[in-house]
Amino acid sequence: MSRKAARPSLRYEHNRERPASRRQREQGERPWLVALVVLPVATGVVAAMALVGKAWGPDAWGDLAPEWPGQGYGFSLTLGVLEALTAGACIAPLARARRKGNKLRSAAWGAAALPGAVAFGLVAAVALAGMRPKKRHRSGGCHLEGHPCWVHEHYPYAWLVGLVAFAAVGLALLFTIGIRADQRAKDPAPTAT
Repeated sequence: MSRKAARPSLRYEHNRERPASRRQREQGERPWLVALVVLPVATGVVAAMALVGKAWGPDAWGDLAPEWPGQGYGFSLTLGVLEALTAGACIAPLARARRKGNKLRSAAWGAAALPGAVAFGLVAAVALAGMRPKKRHRSGGCHLEGHPCWVHEHYPYAWLVGLVAFAAVGLALLFTIGIRADQRAKDPAPTAT
């Protein structure tokens, strides 16, 4: 059986450009940026959420929830809606940032997302302060007014109301942000006159 040679259009042509080396790819990824900036900022955000949850959470649930329209369930509903809105305020600017486009403009959109991220962290910390800890992690003050065990005795399904509100409003916002981002991608950029 004889083998036929490939047609000229199917022959392999040598690419004279050398592929990027591992060092060049790593320099482009900038792992030092993650180690020096992103990780400490993320750690600070988590620590701030924990402190806010300890400082404001019991007061918010104890003082505001009983007086809120709908009491604890209404308060949880409000927190869920606020979480979705603040998450949308963080995601919407990030959807406008383009990594391959103007880097200064992308950095500006990233900075515009920070207030939404901070607000989301604060609202989420207050919402999470109402979560009842496991039995082995409960302190003596768990049943005091406004603390997690008290919240769950008076409003046992507050977490579910907040979660449903967050999911419903959050999905609507993500859908809207996605449609707008898709429209921006399809529309040609305006030309300068």
